[in-house]
Amino acid sequence: LQRINSRIGGEGTTFTNSVTSYPLCCPSRATYYSGQYAHNHGVLWNALPTGGFTRFTEWETAFPAGLQEAGYHTAHVGKYLNGYGVKNPTEIPAGWDDFRALIDPSTGRYFGFSINDNGVIDTYDEDDKTKYQTDVLTDLALEEIDAGQKSGDPWFVNVSYLAPHAKFGYTLKKYRADPSIVRDDIEQANTAFDITSPTPAPRHEGKFKGEKLPEKANFGVAAPGQVVPQWRPEIEPARTADITRNYQAELESLLSVDEGVGKLLDRLDQLGVSDNTLVVFTSDNGYFHGEHREYQGKYYPWEESLAVPLLMRGPGVAKGAKVDSVVANIDLGPTFLDVAGAQQLREMDGRSLAPLMANPAEKWDRPILLEGFQPPAPFRPQYQGIRTNNYSYIEYTGGGLQGAELYDLRSDPEQLVNLVLDPEKQPLVTGMSRLVTDLRQCAGAVCDDTEVPAEATT
Repeated sequence: LQRINSRIGGEGTTFTNSVTSYPLCCPSRATYYSGQYAHNHGVLWNALPTGGFTRFTEWETAFPAGLQEAGYHTAHVGKYLNGYGVKNPTEIPAGWDDFRALIDPSTGRYFGFSINDNGVIDTYDEDDKTKYQTDVLTDLALEEIDAGQKSGDPWFVNVSYLAPHAKFGYTLKKYRADPSIVRDDIEQANTAFDITSPTPAPRHEGKFKGEKLPEKANFGVAAPGQVVPQWRPEIEPARTADITRNYQAELESLLSVDEGVGKLLDRLDQLGVSDNTLVVFTSDNGYFHGEHREYQGKYYPWEESLAVPLLMRGPGVAKGAKVDSVVANIDLGPTFLDVAGAQQLREMDGRSLAPLMANPAEKWDRPILLEGFQPPAPFRPQYQGIRTNNYSYIEYTGGGLQGAELYDLRSDPEQLVNLVLDPEKQPLVTGMSRLVTDLRQCAGAVCDDTEVPAEATT
């Protein structure tokens, strides 16, 4: 991502310790819009009955509505919450002046997708290879930047690309002919045994042919003391080849994202507004490529799944800087509202990152609550935990799996040594467990005011 890293991170600040509190698409996006942990916003999974678009309530108090109330022209382009459009494909949630969202179950298709363009459904022919989804979204985002400028108001444009997500879903035509093809779990690509890779733009196919997987000590390893992966089979050479092929396709699909972001930044330059426009680049979750014997997907609270990029540039953001303090997606809504001088319309669990944006040397070390509420199933646990600057602690329940994990991220960044039974770490384990109890039902300032155990800072 040459353009993104150089033109956002290089000209601004890179947050090197950015995580998502619930590393799964829909809950993470709901946290982004609400500034709340999943136990407060209520979106606990990707699909009904516990998750999906319809589980998110009170869009009129999400951060876009707060910006709108403060006089901002607001626009959304691209992927929304999972399941958006299945029941009502022309619905426009509160908070948006312009709304151009991908409609499920076509969201996961790089060709043959449909968009709700402010109440009108636009469908792109899957045989038209000139209409690659990432490029279409970039063109729509450029239109929204122009519309924001023409409005005469301050503006906010939310651009949500699908890439490098696996291809999944169906065209609306196929879905309408047979709605039963969509299971309760719409995002089938995350649960099927076979890996379904993203589709790169035709111009980028094969660009990363021969690229190897990152060399990591936790690849294919079920580390002693880990609760979850002990039952998982070893990763055979054929599976490694499959993971590698998928990784290459992901990198290729990201080339069009990098090009698209470059075009958006160019438009800011052309309009002469680069210096007073806050630009933020991030993601809703990470992804496994064989680490801990997880050959694909996310959800589990290890770093490959939790860690997400966060780069910012613009007014109030230090240039060429890095922030090492742990931050999370609960902080983005409060940050946008703070920078815009807007009010929070709901009680948010995160805090504004403006102080770190201005002074990266400032040190924070507060506990970030980790949550996973997937529906109960064999060997599929739920969990809650704590992430600090130095440690990750997880308590697992359900799915026939019980136990806890503690990792020192400074000495063991690949999480190979579970310290939960180390006698010297028992005071820290006790303190972290107490934090989980304190935060599992927290709301608002209580979530943010809690301090990490002293043992976690040394």
